[in-house]
Amino acid sequence: MIRFPDTSYLYDGSLPSGPTWQRAVAVTGDVVITTGPMADVDCIDPAIQAGLTTYLRVPLSIER
Repeated sequence: MIRFPDTSYLYDGSLPSGPTWQRAVAVTGDVVITTGPMADVDCIDPAIQAGLTTYLRVPLSIER
């Protein structure tokens, strides 16, 4: 789940991720969330280059 600073929920669900990604999060303790008009991973770079995205680095812990 992803919470706002006031502890309300932004997202509560699954996050498909592999072991490499999970280890990286455990080491850094944070992730970058990128939002914008993206339908799939192929849309990410063009949206960033067009200035249509917003990103935020947030603390993250993985709970099992």
